[in-house]
Amino acid sequence: MPSCYKTIPHCCKISKVRFCSRCYIDSTNTGGCAFKLEKDIKCSYFLIRCLKLLCVTLLAVHCAACFYFFLAASYPKEKDAKTWIGSVLPGFREESPCICYIYAMYWSITTLTSVGYGDLHAQNYTEMMFEIIYMSFNLGLSGYLIGNMTNLVVHATSRTRKFRHTVQAISSFAERAKRIIGCNCV
Repeated sequence: MPSCYKTIPHCCKISKVRFCSRCYIDSTNTGGCAFKLEKDIKCSYFLIRCLKLLCVTLLAVHCAACFYFFLAASYPKEKDAKTWIGSVLPGFREESPCICYIYAMYWSITTLTSVGYGDLHAQNYTEMMFEIIYMSFNLGLSGYLIGNMTNLVVHATSRTRKFRHTVQAISSFAERAKRIIGCNCV
């Protein structure tokens, strides 16, 4: 295996994943930067939450893509055609890591969105097992994302309703005051 392919799995080093997860976990505590941004009135709560959800999704997609490529790269070289990427890109070991990463991200995103065109699919049992685990994980991730987006919409709707109620209360107060005072203001 060329040395450039040995570095691809290093993208998912435990320390990097741990750092990203620590940032996300810290965001739920009072010490996290994302939590502080959510509470800052200068920043849009909706945009910060969407950014957090996007980061979680991209981290999951990236890790799955790197691991799926690692499975193909660690397969014996003489059986390249029996890997997911070797079946569509013969000689993938000689291709640049960027091209292989694009293929892996494409597979990961189409699997996450449950589109799954079928052009990139498992060719051996190891890849099949990983795909089963990844698709099961995607069910939970999709539920998490949909639940959070629904919560954001409900939160925005309740704020709008509260604002309209406040404006209506002020308007009715002004009408009553105008009748009591008897002035022709506004």
